[in-house]
Amino acid sequence: MKPFEVKNAVLRKDMILDMKRPKIMIIMIIFNLILGCVLLPVLIAFPIVGLAAGEISYKVMVYFFIALVWIECIAIIFLAPALTAGCISIEKERQTLEVLLTTSMTPWQIVTGKYLSAIYLVIMLIISSIPTLFTVFIYGGISIWQMLQILAILVTTTFFIASFGVFFSAMLKNTILSVILTYITVGAVLSITFMLAFGGMGVTALVNEMITDYMYDVYYIKVENVLCGDPFIFILWLNPLVTLFDGVGQVFGYADAGNGIADLPIYTHFTDKNILLNMWTILSIVSQGLVTFLLLKASAFFLKPVKKQKKGKKAKKTQKAITA
Repeated sequence: MKPFEVKNAVLRKDMILDMKRPKIMIIMIIFNLILGCVLLPVLIAFPIVGLAAGEISYKVMVYFFIALVWIECIAIIFLAPALTAGCISIEKERQTLEVLLTTSMTPWQIVTGKYLSAIYLVIMLIISSIPTLFTVFIYGGISIWQMLQILAILVTTTFFIASFGVFFSAMLKNTILSVILTYITVGAVLSITFMLAFGGMGVTALVNEMITDYMYDVYYIKVENVLCGDPFIFILWLNPLVTLFDGVGQVFGYADAGNGIADLPIYTHFTDKNILLNMWTILSIVSQGLVTFLLLKASAFFLKPVKKQKKGKKAKKTQKAITA
């Protein structure tokens, strides 16, 4: 086998076709031009302000780096569903999916091939932005290890968001409907996780207050925090925006804003030594990876009945031919 040879036939075919299209180069140029438009004014103003003030604040470059990272994160959230939501449904519209299912490839191989071929463009965008992000090394304030940690979060976000597109693409036959539902679901995940987490904690706090007042008014007994609502916060493990927020906080550490999730003033039962809080970013990445795997497995499941149905029809036709 040749080095770096792609075994998955679907992935290899789609990558070869996509690399021949100019859209990849155009998207990458536009994306990096946007980052460059943000970078250039900062690089020009940074030394001028430093000379005027008589000192250089390295925190400025760190904040600039964080701004670029958030721009990339938002771009990923918008691009990943658009690239993956039609990767399988378009094969159904062209009536070529049944041809793939009659080959020796399993539904899992087809799904993973389509999935990886659809998101490699986003991964390439992240890789192409590394030179722009590396400009922070001109003045320092960040290490390569810290850079790699942030890039790992961006890659995880790409895989997580893209899995919703593949799921709906495998479940539905209409590409437009698949794209719409993917964006709605991604938006719901980003917003509902916040509402469930903080809403659950708020409701628990209200119930605790009612119980406390009742016990004191009726039985003259002081009780506090009968119910613990803090576990609701772990719903935010499935929110990539919170993962990036905590990752940035844990990497750089803010004197004013705290060090990410573990320092937010919302906990009543957790301590600073709680491993679930201090390892928030890692556990969040693992949780999102698990959901990604389950969504891909579900996508492969939606393709299996199609294959079985086709095999069943073939068997019936063969049996009729033999009896005739």
